[in-house]
Amino acid sequence: MWILTIFLINFVLASDAEKCTGLDGPKAYRCIQHLDEIHELSYSIDIYDKENNSKINKPCSEFKKCHEQLKCGVEDGVVKIIEKMTSFCDIVEFHQS
Repeated sequence: MWILTIFLINFVLASDAEKCTGLDGPKAYRCIQHLDEIHELSYSIDIYDKENNSKINKPCSEFKKCHEQLKCGVEDGVVKIIEKMTSFCDIVEFHQS
């Protein structure tokens, strides 16, 4: 019985790691470019001005498509940065609605 329990625990823990498939090559590069573009625009736009914050819509929407995969296998500090940028995009989207 204990062997079965240990096997099931290992199976569940290992399956979580397998669900994470990271980006590679050009897809990862493009996602990082969108992250960098959002970072640069975050300093130069006023999120309360509809004309200015519309410039960030495309990079945010593209980044939201790939941000989960970009978090796979990276350090906790990088995950926090990705989550902050995703939150920033959500805030800009909220202000536009």
